[in-house]
Amino acid sequence: MIYSIILLLLSGIFILTAAASIRVRGRTDLLPKLIRIPRDKTTGMILTAAVLIWCIPHAKVVLPVNAGGFFGLIVGTALVFVLLCAYLDYLPARAFAVICILGSYTMLNLTFARAVPCSIFLVTACYLTGIFGIVLSARPHWMRLILQNIVLKKTYRTAVCLFCLYTGAACAFTSIVYLFAMHSAK
Repeated sequence: MIYSIILLLLSGIFILTAAASIRVRGRTDLLPKLIRIPRDKTTGMILTAAVLIWCIPHAKVVLPVNAGGFFGLIVGTALVFVLLCAYLDYLPARAFAVICILGSYTMLNLTFARAVPCSIFLVTACYLTGIFGIVLSARPHWMRLILQNIVLKKTYRTAVCLFCLYTGAACAFTSIVYLFAMHSAK
């Protein structure tokens, strides 16, 4: 059930992103704000904190059972790491890339663990999102160029819109198929 809720939430996020990419059409007044996002320290620290909050619970799996105090050390180190990240360049772009990679991995893991029928659409969207995250982590300055081109060029805007709509539809479709498969199994 949680899997379906996550998929439906992701579906809404991707569809809203598609709508937002259409709304910025030709809005050159937004351009100065958009091209500052990949280097904004506050946004980067918030996204980095979100990534660490996502990752830290996974550290319990690899720790020994009696290492309770060591987990507190990991949390403290992560907080210091967020503060030290303020000195990295293109931090929001890097953190967004990690979110793309982690999100793809998590959704692939959940999809394969539940053996959802017709999940090829979601798997394709996850692989494309993960590849985008890997490329963006290698070239974080491309995020600025992508945001700039979404505003200025129709082909970029259309590509982003179609990808977001495809991913949102794949999440919604997989969620519905999963709910029907669960219901028919009972």
